[in-house]
Amino acid sequence: MILWHIYLQVPGKKRRLISSTLTITDMSVVKVIEVLANSTQSWEDAAQTAVTEAAKSLKSIRSVYVKEFQAVEENDQITQYRINAKISFELKDSEGPQT
Repeated sequence: MILWHIYLQVPGKKRRLISSTLTITDMSVVKVIEVLANSTQSWEDAAQTAVTEAAKSLKSIRSVYVKEFQAVEENDQITQYRINAKISFELKDSEGPQT
């Protein structure tokens, strides 16, 4: 099994994982990307928006992990639901990387 990570280091801030690839024993390779999405309806709708947009350019999406939730408030009402999510997808050898 092979695992590697790409980190983003901003001066004065904690380093952040921005990409990782995992080689699984059945020889498939899974890549993880981090995306941000929002909705005026709900966090679930924001997650669906993230998947729908990612699916336009990625094939073989395997999972979605919602890492963070945020909300924007105006006049005591939530006006925006925002998520930070990780989407994993399988890389196909015959097609090359799908990034």
